[in-house]
Amino acid sequence: ENPVNEDYFAIEPKPKEHELLFAGVVSPRKNVERLIQALALVRERIPNISLRIAGSLDNQAYVKRCKEQVEVLGLQDNVEFVGSISLHEMQARLKVTKLMVLCSLQETAPLSIAEAMAAGVPVIASNICGIPHMVEVGVTGYLVDPTEIDDIAHGILEGLELDSYKAAERSKELARGRFAANVVAENTVDVYKNILKYIE
Repeated sequence: ENPVNEDYFAIEPKPKEHELLFAGVVSPRKNVERLIQALALVRERIPNISLRIAGSLDNQAYVKRCKEQVEVLGLQDNVEFVGSISLHEMQARLKVTKLMVLCSLQETAPLSIAEAMAAGVPVIASNICGIPHMVEVGVTGYLVDPTEIDDIAHGILEGLELDSYKAAERSKELARGRFAANVVAENTVDVYKNILKYIE
């Protein structure tokens, strides 16, 4: 597992009702364009839904495509590209976030999900790679097919119905048991000890 900065565990969530956060590089692999398209479907049910996109905007061609989608779909009041932000700013945003949304086409075990869990934020994420091993479906979030816009939208709507208090409590519990630095360190040492048994 990837260790999470201890400061994330200290966050006491006070989520705004319809506040979504994406944290990651704005690139094709992160599938931001489909996320924006899914948000348009969510807005049909929840007009004041908002999505903050936090992450590097260096891939200018793809960022342009995403911003064009925002304009075409009339989501200018719903989507904000905030760019790269500091650790302190990320923690402040997580504090008020209702859902972290990450519908990547390829991942390992994203640190952004671990950090959201440590902060007590439920996660809507792709059903690929290591992500299903991080999300407790229906409790700490939902898994979606990242290639299906309808499924992403459905996952967001389902996530908005989660009990924020219960989701936060369980997310923090799972994160503390898996992503705290001391736990990761101990587990890593155990792996090396087991390897050394075979070498000896």
